[in-house]
Amino acid sequence: MAAAVAVLSATVAGCDRAEPQPTAGASAGAPAGPGYAPTGTIASGGFIAIAPRVAGDGIRYSISPPLPARLALDPDTGLVSGFVGDEPGTRTYSVEAANSAGALRLSLTISVAAPLPASCPGGSDGRECNRFHQSVREFAIAGQLAQGPDAPYYLVIGDSLVEAARLDPICGLRPLNGGVGGARVADLVGVVRRVGARDSLRLLVIAAGVNDASPPRVASVAEFEAAYETLLADAGLAPDRIIMVGIAPLERDKPLGTGYFDAPRAREFDRAIRMLAARTGATYVDLGARLGAGDGTARIGSTTDGVHLTPATYDTWRSAIADAAGASRGCVP
Repeated sequence: MAAAVAVLSATVAGCDRAEPQPTAGASAGAPAGPGYAPTGTIASGGFIAIAPRVAGDGIRYSISPPLPARLALDPDTGLVSGFVGDEPGTRTYSVEAANSAGALRLSLTISVAAPLPASCPGGSDGRECNRFHQSVREFAIAGQLAQGPDAPYYLVIGDSLVEAARLDPICGLRPLNGGVGGARVADLVGVVRRVGARDSLRLLVIAAGVNDASPPRVASVAEFEAAYETLLADAGLAPDRIIMVGIAPLERDKPLGTGYFDAPRAREFDRAIRMLAARTGATYVDLGARLGAGDGTARIGSTTDGVHLTPATYDTWRSAIADAAGASRGCVP
């Protein structure tokens, strides 16, 4: 069956930003908070898992009108999960979070788009394939987070280099892999909005940028900087809780290292990340110093295809991030 894309928008009624909103008449202890994440994307027929951010004790959730048969609301957590139907259309639900001190009304809108072809379309730039993959990854990331929502964690967002990486605990923080293969910096805003804005998030690691230098549309430096600044703004974290990983150098004479990416532009993006980190006070990780050959390219044998890292190189990559986290947080990685 042809897949469809379901676009989910969930906010506090009348609010489209994931920031705490006061509730009229709410007293101390009454439910409060931004509610559900503003936007998410999921393939029709697949799972969704959307939990609200609401503070308060003894909260019970209810929804109206009733959800379709394959979707369910957890009355204790407000988690909406299950399968999205195939029928195109938009449905809006009212979710009430209530306890003995008061109630908060949230709005949940589920929009199912027209079906996609059975095979992922390439289009002019293949972005539809990336959006489909991102929807699946966002579900998986949110699902992992839901399994340990109260434990302090660090989130690493990025592209396929991150998605393929094994992550270890750092400074007592459990890892959450937020990598999305094919993602450009602008694509990661949705990941941060959906799974990053939580009190238990102690550290955000951003390791992205090389795909912004990929064809058929290579971003300008100004576009790249603007996307990165938007990502930082949406993360809403203090600079000492952000690590900005530079772009890993490309290895020449490998399929993706020569000719596919715009290597000079990628190096310009790396310099932009370095300057943005210096300007904001975030920590910058210089992968060029760790992985480079000294001429702007990667050391021979450090990648599998010119861009993706070998297992041994991943050890260096992980160490670079852990060292930066230890220095910024004053702990032993």
